[in-house]
Amino acid sequence: MPRLAGLVGVLDDRRKSFWLAAILSALVAGGYYCRNALTTPLYQGTASVQLLRRLAQSVDSRADIPENDIRSAEDLNSLLRLFSGNRLRADVAASLAPSEQKIVRRSTATRHVSDEMLPAAGEQLGALRVISLRRSLVVTLSVVHEDAEAAALIANRYVEQGRTALREITKPRRIFFRVIDPATPARYPIAPDLRRILLMSIGLGLVTLICLVATAAVLRKFMHMRVSFRPQVRTS
Repeated sequence: MPRLAGLVGVLDDRRKSFWLAAILSALVAGGYYCRNALTTPLYQGTASVQLLRRLAQSVDSRADIPENDIRSAEDLNSLLRLFSGNRLRADVAASLAPSEQKIVRRSTATRHVSDEMLPAAGEQLGALRVISLRRSLVVTLSVVHEDAEAAALIANRYVEQGRTALREITKPRRIFFRVIDPATPARYPIAPDLRRILLMSIGLGLVTLICLVATAAVLRKFMHMRVSFRPQVRTS
């Protein structure tokens, strides 16, 4: 059994088997890192608004106050549905100027052959997440996009179009919102998280190394048992 003896020889050399396991573990960790770290980066643009009610008897802007009562909670729910609805998303897409459409679509332009194959700007609005702080009646709009400038542009456009739509819906009740913090282009992507991916790669490599070393120890013991086993042949 020359092959079995050769395998036993490799397993017996603990240093050689350890370095072989280390190389395989490094390949696994490196493959995981490359697969996750080389993905398209994603940026987030966030804008914050606060729901207000203007007193009917006053036109003074200083009378615009956030009122945290049952009616305000209902208005906040209406505002959340407004921002999350498909109608406002369509209004945002329709409001983009040709120059803004280029900004929205440029992240995918390099991955297509011609302009005819590019998706429409409305299909490239990214992912919208709406979060509310009910006690302060503050709503944050976060848009995740492959382009930092496009993410900020779309988030601010949601605010502009939402203000117009809310004015049309709640005109008799004088409900509106003010912009607390407009979106600005992010300097760094939110994904991929290179630090997290690096730590996960190191952990995966260590787990793989431990498993391979343990497997080599079990195989070493098993192979020794097979090699040392010799069936006795009776001679007459």
